[in-house]
Amino acid sequence: MTSLFFVVATVATVAGVATVATVATVATVATVATVATVATVATVAGAALGLQGLVNSGRARQLHGAFAAVFAAVFAAVVIGVVPTFAAWAVAASVGSGGNLRALGSAPPVLLTGGLLGAIGVVGITVAVPRLGVATALGMRTFGNLVAALVADHFGWLSAEAIPLAPRRLAGAALVLAGALLMWK
Repeated sequence: MTSLFFVVATVATVAGVATVATVATVATVATVATVATVATVATVAGAALGLQGLVNSGRARQLHGAFAAVFAAVFAAVVIGVVPTFAAWAVAASVGSGGNLRALGSAPPVLLTGGLLGAIGVVGITVAVPRLGVATALGMRTFGNLVAALVADHFGWLSAEAIPLAPRRLAGAALVLAGALLMWK
């Protein structure tokens, strides 16, 4: 049963990489125009990330450690994710929105930290899910996302539109934290 779970977890991770590449392609080609569509894409992405934590924690049990599980996930993403990611980029490039990869060399260093931030998120949620439960761990991750977003909005980091911190926005974050704490196992 455990090896079946490991196979399912690995397939789910690979499918997640392919799904992200597919969603990126669809979003690029369709030039997502409506708020409802963007909200739906964000909701699906959130659901995928929620399942990712559960899959990764199962893999951590199978491999007897969170770091081995994360390594396996990253390895699968790199080996198997190259093809769908390249395909998504090729489709995007064919419609003129593939970007300019040569500009990467002149990018500010902070823009190169996305992979590191993703790794911190994956390791953190892989460790948190078995200890807190899926719902609480994801609630706390969502709260962390909101706090970071509120700070980034307030200061207009990385060319984001500056949106001042307001009591109603703080109340929204507090409600998310309260929801996560109410789900504590």
